[in-house]
Amino acid sequence: MHFFTECARVRSAVEHWCIGDWESLGKVMFESCESSIQNYECGIEPLTELISILKSYESVIGARFSGAGFRGCCVALVGSAYANDVAADVLRRYRERYPEHKDAAFALVAEEADGARVVELCDRYA
Repeated sequence: MHFFTECARVRSAVEHWCIGDWESLGKVMFESCESSIQNYECGIEPLTELISILKSYESVIGARFSGAGFRGCCVALVGSAYANDVAADVLRRYRERYPEHKDAAFALVAEEADGARVVELCDRYA
C-alpha cells in the first residue's frame, strides 16, 4: 500500500513545489513519513522520535525520513527565518533524549538554490 500511495504523494509534492505551495508540500512530507512508519513498517525509534520532535515546532512545515528510517536521517521543511534556531534546538533535544547518539547526531541547514549544477570540479572528480 505504501508504494502506491507514495507514488501519488511524490506527484503531488512536485506540483506543490513547482507552484511554491510550501504548506501543502509540508503536509505531503508529514503524510509520507506517517505512511512509512504505519504502512511500510520502517523507522527505528530514535528517528520516529526525531519526527515527533520536529512536529512540535510551529515553524516546521513538513518532515520525513530520508534513508527509509533505518539509521538514516530526517529532512524538514522550515521557514528560513527559523531554520537555524529550530536546527539547534532539535539537535539539543535529540541529544538529551539519546545521549548514546550525541556524538554522531548533527543538523544541517540548507538553503534553496537555482537548481543542481556543477559549480567547480575538484581534481578527484575530473
